[in-house]
Amino acid sequence: MNLLSIKQSIIRSRLGLAALSMRERLRLIAAAASMPEQLGTMAQDYLAAYLMSRICAPEKMFVDVGAHIGSVVAAVQRHCPKSTIVAIEAMSDKAAALTRNFPNVKVMNFAVGDVSREVEFHVDTLRSGYSSLVADRKGLPGVQTINVPMQTLDRLLAMLQNIDVIKIDVEGAEYQVLLGSNAIIESHRPLIIFESALGSETSSGQCLTDLFDWFKSKSYSVFAPNRVAHNGSPFSRSAFAEAHIYPRIATNYFAIPDEKRIEVRDRARKILSIRF
Repeated sequence: MNLLSIKQSIIRSRLGLAALSMRERLRLIAAAASMPEQLGTMAQDYLAAYLMSRICAPEKMFVDVGAHIGSVVAAVQRHCPKSTIVAIEAMSDKAAALTRNFPNVKVMNFAVGDVSREVEFHVDTLRSGYSSLVADRKGLPGVQTINVPMQTLDRLLAMLQNIDVIKIDVEGAEYQVLLGSNAIIESHRPLIIFESALGSETSSGQCLTDLFDWFKSKSYSVFAPNRVAHNGSPFSRSAFAEAHIYPRIATNYFAIPDEKRIEVRDRARKILSIRF
């Protein structure tokens, strides 16, 4: 049994979740000692994961786009036991493991993007979590290219109700996922937690500004994790681009519908035991 299989088998257990939490705390301690300039980023990412696993409303739905081995699924299942979970994963072996390990979770074996068709997917055999649709990974050491079916979120989630939170972690293809989710976003107005960790050389590039502009066009505002529970202003377009320059402010950001800003703030305050 390889390391990935071991992780898949224990991830849903209390031991597995405790091990993940301990790993992140140890990373923070190590960063404080050896990489202090990255400590702020890592603290933001720890907070993002903490909020993400607890913020879905009871009786509503959490959608995990890019579920990988199910670490987020396991955490949400533990902390939001009354919520429904949908896990979407492009790699068939990971989707099969998710189905085995989480029988109460609806698993969909698709890549997600802006169109419905077969696409090339680049599997990183050395670092499985970095597998991606992004073409510039093709040909890198340890990367194998396969064909997978791709669907839009609008098609995958069309018949589902009460979508409350969507988490998107697809290694650089987040914008394409959003382009295929217009109907879902308009009808459900979910909180969106998305990864955005472009290198400094592309931090002011078109894709990054398009991502911010897409949220703005849908009346969403983008926040760093440590602002979600507080009253600070959201990112401006230029500040969001600047946040990606090394050392970046965060890896995961919260896009909140403008009309739900206070509701989401208060949920986060309750999670963090912050007095109203």
